[in-house]
Amino acid sequence: MPNWCFSSYVLEGSEQEIKELDKTLVKLVSRKQPAVKSDFGKNWLGCLVNALGGDWKEIYCRGTWDDKNRTGNILRLTTETAWGPMNEVFDFICQKFPSIKYYFTSEEEGMGEYLTNDVEGKYFPDRYHIDLCDPEENYDDEYFTSLEAMLDYINENYHPATPLKRIEDIEDLDDEWRMKNDDAFLNYHIIRVCE
Repeated sequence: MPNWCFSSYVLEGSEQEIKELDKTLVKLVSRKQPAVKSDFGKNWLGCLVNALGGDWKEIYCRGTWDDKNRTGNILRLTTETAWGPMNEVFDFICQKFPSIKYYFTSEEEGMGEYLTNDVEGKYFPDRYHIDLCDPEENYDDEYFTSLEAMLDYINENYHPATPLKRIEDIEDLDDEWRMKNDDAFLNYHIIRVCE
């Protein structure tokens, strides 16, 4: 069983190419049976690769897309994929539609892999993430554009005895919480920018 990776994509390009890609996605999910037989169903990324004239056996496409939404020349969708983001599929889309460029952010919690290619933060500005269960067993899950914002949030909402000033302080607070309650945790993730 793989670790599942959840990704959000924003594709932008000419309105004509975005519309054509959107139409392809709509046709695929409107079919009675998947375009390519698989256990993933009609919204399998391999069906999309096949519909665009590619070979799903040559392009790694283990996963599905969902939550599609088009506005003008922008198409948004999410994917649930095995082990990591399926950027090879989106690189193929860009080959087929030269005006299209994609931005993504992904989370694969099993290996702690948090990624984005949105260098400027145009669509995905967050660079830090926390998920936690405090000693009183209150859960929280938040995203932040900066380390300072993340530390401020923890200080303001969880009132540590010593205010957090550095990322290493989060680990100290995590240790402190775990001593009070075995179920408590404070995890932080840095969303790594890749190109």
